[in-house]
Amino acid sequence: MLQDLRELHHSLRALMQEHRALCEAPSPDSQALGHIRWRLAHSSRQRVTFLHDVVFATAERHTDVPGAADMLSYKAALPAYRQRISTFLARWPMDAIIAEWSLYRVESARFRPDIHGMLQTEDLFLSRLESGLATSGRIEPLRPTVALQAR
Repeated sequence: MLQDLRELHHSLRALMQEHRALCEAPSPDSQALGHIRWRLAHSSRQRVTFLHDVVFATAERHTDVPGAADMLSYKAALPAYRQRISTFLARWPMDAIIAEWSLYRVESARFRPDIHGMLQTEDLFLSRLESGLATSGRIEPLRPTVALQAR
């Protein structure tokens, strides 16, 4: 599970870097920004699907294993984060980005540390869960995952 999640994180971080590079330009490239925003949304959906279908489901099946409670508390915090992202995206359609390029760049930069922090938290909590599963002798059956299906 952890390796699959790390692959999803790697893809998301690479896309975030592309977005940041576009935001460093003195003027917006609306075609490139539209494309990278779509790719970021798609990558994020893949990650969230994997978390829900595999990671959270595993934590729910093994609530007594160390790490499961952390992962389930993280799950409970995700709706608030998704609301913040939805509000941000609604505030910034492409016409608003072009009209207020400087402000968009600043507001986008404010989100990056939060996203990186969330990815680190996911990694840490899943590491704890996998360690707890291994220590307790509970090995999860192998199954195709979102990361592997996306290849």
